[in-house]
Amino acid sequence: MCADNDRREANRRSMPSRIAALAFLGVLVSVPGCGGAGPKGPSGTVHGKLTINGAAVPSGTLVTFISEAGGTASGMVGTDGGYRLTSMNGESVPVGKYKVVVMPASVESSLTPEQQMEESMKAMESGKAPAPAASSPIPAKYGNFTTTPESREIKEGDNEINVELTD
Repeated sequence: MCADNDRREANRRSMPSRIAALAFLGVLVSVPGCGGAGPKGPSGTVHGKLTINGAAVPSGTLVTFISEAGGTASGMVGTDGGYRLTSMNGESVPVGKYKVVVMPASVESSLTPEQQMEESMKAMESGKAPAPAASSPIPAKYGNFTTTPESREIKEGDNEINVELTD
């Protein structure tokens, strides 16, 4: 009986936080580009290879396409340099022009890909790239939206976009 009363009291106290969380989720879903049924307008899928001086970049490198409107799509590079982008809409990426930002595999290899992405986004927001691993062959200029020389256009349908980085 006491356990039931304790459980009811805990539920009653956590109700406002649940309502707030649901309201926040509702706002996120209603904001364009933050969930919902999918992209409005034409979209495509993006895959390709990321190389530097002709060789595959290290596995775990994060490649992010960022549009001028702020939309993003990212993918982790595999052992062969291959990547496939995903966005808030799954593999559908709205058509348009994108800057290509490349973040080396994290210095701290204990980070999960999600944590690496979070660290990368924090670095981009601050305007500077995180320090790459000492052994990373990827020049720092590729790690920031404002300094990367790479940009690509995503078209409707399937897009194979190979990106060759240089020193």
